Amino acid sequence: MDTRKGLSKELSREWNMHMKLNTGVSHLKNRRKLNNRGMGTVEMILIIVVLIGLVLIFKTQIMDLVGNVFDKIAVDSSAILS
Repeated sequence: MDTRKGLSKELSREWNMHMKLNTGVSHLKNRRKLNNRGMGTVEMILIIVVLIGLVLIFKTQIMDLVGNVFDKIAVDSSAILS
C-alpha cells in the first residue's frame, strides 16, 4: 500500500510539473503573438536602411541609368511627334 501512495505522489508531482511547463510554454506563445507588431516595424526600418545604403553606394550608376532612359524616351517621343 505504501508503494502505491509513493507512486501516486510521484505521478502527482510529475503531472503538476508537466502542467506548469505547458502553462509556461503557452504563455510564451501568446506573448510572442502579441509582440509581432514591433518586429514588423524593426524589419521595415532595416529594409529601408539597406535600400538607402544601396542607393548611396550606386548613386552614380542609378543617375546614369535614369538619365539614359529619359534621353531615350525624349528621342522616341520626338520621333513620334514629328
